[in-house]
Amino acid sequence: MTPGGDEIAGILALEPDLGYGAYLASDCTSCHADAAAEGIPRIRDLPAGTIVAALVDYRRGARQHQVMETIARRLGDEEIAALAAFLGEAD
Repeated sequence: MTPGGDEIAGILALEPDLGYGAYLASDCTSCHADAAAEGIPRIRDLPAGTIVAALVDYRRGARQHQVMETIARRLGDEEIAALAAFLGEAD
């Protein structure tokens, strides 16, 4: 399994709170809008697993971007699950 794979699987197994995900996503969509600026990826409708994996990688420091690392390190597993469920499509 890839590094962080157990952590990702554990987050994906949580029962997400979509309302909380909607609340949290308001911060994400200010930069990651449907028409995001160049270099900022659109995150809406990505597979939920892709969103979880990216946030876990930023949180662990395996993926580097100063702003995203700071944000991801503040997120708990339940928050990541809620965001992925709200923003993402079902895997």
